[in-house]
Amino acid sequence: MSVQVARAVTHPALVPVERVLAASDGLVIVSPWFDGDLLRSPADRRDQPDEPGNRFARLPVAEVEVALDQVIDLHVRLEAAGWIAGDLYDGSLMYDFAHRTIKVIDVESYHRGPYVNAIGRLPGSTRFMAPEEFVRGDRIDARTTVFTLGRMLQTFLVRAHPGHPAAAVAEHATQSHPDDRPSSLARFQEQWRAATG
Repeated sequence: MSVQVARAVTHPALVPVERVLAASDGLVIVSPWFDGDLLRSPADRRDQPDEPGNRFARLPVAEVEVALDQVIDLHVRLEAAGWIAGDLYDGSLMYDFAHRTIKVIDVESYHRGPYVNAIGRLPGSTRFMAPEEFVRGDRIDARTTVFTLGRMLQTFLVRAHPGHPAAAVAEHATQSHPDDRPSSLARFQEQWRAATG
């Protein structure tokens, strides 16, 4: 799926595919090097201040907002191209602290959507997964991605800045029932951008 997703949209937050090579046990995807730090920390190090995710959250608010806006904008464009995020979590994000750029990686679990959860618990980090990602027969659509992006706002922005206006946006995005969330990523982006000015 990584190749199809990367070819569906061109976006500065998505690592492009330069070449695809056939190998004896599958495909090899060649992408340009990105000199960034993975924002996921092992569970036993999540509270350590020197972990990249915590360093990212402590950056100036405007810098964090710009990076998160890039991630949100990428998913708005992917939704428009018919893609739904899968297994999107802090381990899908790399940040280059020197050049202030963010990339979304490991998009092989993204799906054409919407679709029905056919297996029950889907792949992913429980900290970022919507309730419907655990229930066989539930619909997986843009509102599922909205939930995950809301969790990212809470993780990287609201936790470090509790009074940030995006707290209300994140709360709306992470409602348990999909009908209580923004109906599309475009609508979520509108609310996010209104909150961040």
